[in-house]
Amino acid sequence: MANPLHWSSLTAVSARVPHDLLSWLAEPGMLTARVRALCGPAMEFRRLGGLRESALSTPLRERLQVDDETCLLRNVEFCASGERIVFAQTVLPASTLGHYPWLHELGDSPLGEALRQVDAPLEREPLEYAELPAGHPLAEAARVVTGDTSMWARRAVYRLGGLPILVQEVFLPELLRVQASARSHTEEHTMTTDPLPFAVPRPTVAISGTAARFPVHRIYCVGRNYAAHAREMGSDPTREPPCFFTKPADAVVANGSPVRYPPRTSNLHHEVELVVAIGKGGKQIPVAEALEHVFGYAVGNDLTRRDLQTQAKDHGLPWDVAKAFDHSAPITAIRPVTDGGHLTSGRIWLEVNGQSRQDANLSELIWSVPEIVAELATLFELQAGDLIFTGTPAGVGALQRGDSIVAGIDGLDTLRTTIV
Repeated sequence: MANPLHWSSLTAVSARVPHDLLSWLAEPGMLTARVRALCGPAMEFRRLGGLRESALSTPLRERLQVDDETCLLRNVEFCASGERIVFAQTVLPASTLGHYPWLHELGDSPLGEALRQVDAPLEREPLEYAELPAGHPLAEAARVVTGDTSMWARRAVYRLGGLPILVQEVFLPELLRVQASARSHTEEHTMTTDPLPFAVPRPTVAISGTAARFPVHRIYCVGRNYAAHAREMGSDPTREPPCFFTKPADAVVANGSPVRYPPRTSNLHHEVELVVAIGKGGKQIPVAEALEHVFGYAVGNDLTRRDLQTQAKDHGLPWDVAKAFDHSAPITAIRPVTDGGHLTSGRIWLEVNGQSRQDANLSELIWSVPEIVAELATLFELQAGDLIFTGTPAGVGALQRGDSIVAGIDGLDTLRTTIV
């Protein structure tokens, strides 16, 4: 436990962290479910020996607020098809073990799954992060042999009935390679039989209740589809044909992942929206048949560089730089229609730092989901994998670094995003 690391908040370190790793660092809970979703049946959970007694350093005693001089260490690792991707060390102070002796008997169970079975109240203190240099004792415990390469670690103090359990996780070098491989579009290229010079990962979105993922083809967006929002943006909310624009497929950001404040703007805005996921393609789709093409629904946030959008409007220019920038489409897991039917009404809302910003009802949409799908299919041939952001209600507003955004729609997952 020697050589204490400098632990700090995610906001303080985010500029130095590879973007693909940010979502792992920001994962709100223990990692078992996230790793299982990435790896599917290829996930392995390995315990590295039994519990091992260790001295509890003074910095850790102070952090955990205990007087114990000893603890037990439990080391485990998560693997994907044999590749080690995450190492986790659980620090169990003697006083916690004395009160909860069953912690000696965890065996091969992931800690998070075991704790969910306990009746005692469980609280987690804010996550902390550190860059872990090669040669550090935690790196040695993780059996990392990467020369001078540094890695990232995070830790969390859980209090079970008020007594501490420390979990330290090290994100191993193979993690991002496994993640990139999982995202890669492995289907045969349909436009050429020639060899391709490199692989391009295909963006995907989680699907509720399954490890399968939704491959993103295109992202379409509807502008000014709530009357009150149209008015606040200086437009006439009369029922004119929908206004469409697009975002790149790789603008999607997984639920819970942080988003860096984008460049070239000082006025980043939130826009909570119902997202329609298309599961069957088509063109010239009748309104009466449009819902047959819908795979499911999600909550999205159409992040917007409002100052650049205003400039584009003033000069009659496209909105691309205002809407279609990197990481501009945070989104929850998609809830399939087969699990909950179609959405025609229900509360849609967004809060920033606990303060309500947007609050409306899906029934207030000017153009309904079937009408949007039908109209869009007169302009483009829709494909399975398309996402449609259906418009935002009134209350859009500015975001700052450090802001915590929570948004939801009745019947769907809650979307959580932090701006860093």
